[in-house]
Amino acid sequence: MVAGPYTTGARTEEEREENLLRLNRAALEVFRKGHVPIVAVNLALPIVRAAGDDAAREPVLMPVALALAARCDAVLRLDGASVCIQSRGGKVFHSLDEIPAGDRW
Repeated sequence: MVAGPYTTGARTEEEREENLLRLNRAALEVFRKGHVPIVAVNLALPIVRAAGDDAAREPVLMPVALALAARCDAVLRLDGASVCIQSRGGKVFHSLDEIPAGDRW
């Protein structure tokens, strides 16, 4: 899983999009290392958009992210801690350089 700020610190939609692009670029590099990356925001945003209400963003984003984190082996956390994965013994990486090569499925 690739995690990091999406709405935190982002005052505008453009800033949120920049944050999402950063997460997706990191996911691309994780993929190139031979892993299957998941970015929770990419799974949550279609649900938020289907609700048709920007107020649905926060109540949807975090539950989706936590549910995914509970099923992931590791997280690349771009900023901050990853308590959910650490609490159950999962690996937390803070840079792409820390991530080992994967098995290529």
